[in-house]
Amino acid sequence: MVLGERGLRSAQAEEAAQQRTIEQENERQQDQQRRRSLATQTQQNIRVAESRERNYEDAERAYKARKASLEHQNVSLQASINRLRRYGQHESELNGYVKQIDANNDELRNLKVPLR
Repeated sequence: MVLGERGLRSAQAEEAAQQRTIEQENERQQDQQRRRSLATQTQQNIRVAESRERNYEDAERAYKARKASLEHQNVSLQASINRLRRYGQHESELNGYVKQIDANNDELRNLKVPLR
């Protein structure tokens, strides 16, 4: 009977060891799945962040180009006004230039700075 109990205990111990092995394998597989999932999510987050950064850089370039263009137009228009004044043009004849400068200044004031 003692031998039978030892055999039973030995079988139970072996079964418990097999169960632990199975549980450890399941945990390892779950851990691998979590790591793959996290790696995939990290890659997606990186792509989104890079995309947002590119979009911001594009918007910033467009903003700076438009601002520079409007400022350049204003300088050019002001130079034209000064030149025409030297040649005797009356203020009423320069209204078109002045209105364009005012419109450019309004657009410059309302130009939206890109946000990150």
